[in-house]
Amino acid sequence: MFFKTDLEVSLNRILEGRPKLKFFRAGMDLRLSSDPYESFRIFQGRILEQYMAMSREFNFVVMDANQPVEKQQTLVRKLVGEKIDLSKFKRRSPLPLPPAFPADPAKEAEEDMAA
Repeated sequence: MFFKTDLEVSLNRILEGRPKLKFFRAGMDLRLSSDPYESFRIFQGRILEQYMAMSREFNFVVMDANQPVEKQQTLVRKLVGEKIDLSKFKRRSPLPLPPAFPADPAKEAEEDMAA
């Protein structure tokens, strides 16, 4: 499975919270363009071509990653649930809880000393 998104959506997500594209993320090391944004477009286009070729060869599920993350997660859970019996992975019993903290540690210490 791979998540396919439009170039502009991908670029906007990468740039959220950072002022500019990082050198390697933009493919600047490949010298595709002196402009980082143009280099990014060319670089990501090449990557997409390879993923699309692999998806045909290996029958990948191609997810529309332009959708909200919550919708993608719901679909991934559904697809995985169709392939794997998830009930086999449920915990049979919950993990034991740690001992409760005493409401009054000083009182607990007094009780321990009296006992």
